[in-house]
Amino acid sequence: MTVSAVTFSNNMDSQKSTLTIDSNDIVGDSYTFFGRIRNETNNNTGNLKLIATSDSYTSTTFLNFNQWGEIGKDLYDAYKLLPLQPSENLTIMSYIDNDGIDINTLPFSHYSSKELDFDVMHLDLNENYEYITIAKEVTLNWELDNLPEHISVQLTDLLNDISIDLSTVSEYTFLTEEKGGFLSYSQYDPSLDIAHTLFNRDEQFPYYPRVGLSRFLITVNYGSISGDINEDGLLNILDVVEIIALTLINEYNENADFNGDMVVNVLDVVMIVDSILTN
Repeated sequence: MTVSAVTFSNNMDSQKSTLTIDSNDIVGDSYTFFGRIRNETNNNTGNLKLIATSDSYTSTTFLNFNQWGEIGKDLYDAYKLLPLQPSENLTIMSYIDNDGIDINTLPFSHYSSKELDFDVMHLDLNENYEYITIAKEVTLNWELDNLPEHISVQLTDLLNDISIDLSTVSEYTFLTEEKGGFLSYSQYDPSLDIAHTLFNRDEQFPYYPRVGLSRFLITVNYGSISGDINEDGLLNILDVVEIIALTLINEYNENADFNGDMVVNVLDVVMIVDSILTN
């Protein structure tokens, strides 16, 4: 049975083509795609979304957590790309080295806290099509619904010397600062009377660079994972096997005591399996 059909035309010759999707093509379970696994029941993931708003401008960035994330750059990170058309804008990002990062993927578990340089800038263009930082009132919000339970995050405003536990406050309002600028994709060259663009410039900035000192510091604190009996930083079937072994020999383990009743038994097994399947 065909569940969807898309018709499109080629403007060059006006020929039409049809793309159909059969119901058998729809995959609802776990599968591997280009070497990556889609698994809706993998609970060793999470994220933190941060949103900055100023006047009519909005910008977002993410901290992602999974078992493949690394400290520093990895394949799951994404750069904060500049707009294709230079214009006034608000931007929010973390930094790795001097590069703006839109999606910063970190380990799901780690032996110590991790600090990230973090920035919010309101940008405008000057007469030479250069981006310049300007002072604007900005409100920063965050969404913690998908943040793993064993992870807490602290935001520090380095300019005002204010530290915020994101779990206790819902927003923070501040003024961005003027701290220099950088070249945009399109920079007007008055000597040649042309605008250098992405396609005719030697110096290209496909993503936001670091400008001056970072305004904020984000501290990611890792705690122990409830149910992670083998302490590999993941909650999976291996922990289920170990908790079953503990119940058979009637041995107590604090990490295995999933419901906190000071006894390791079948109830803990059921709860850890449910946690793996539903989160």
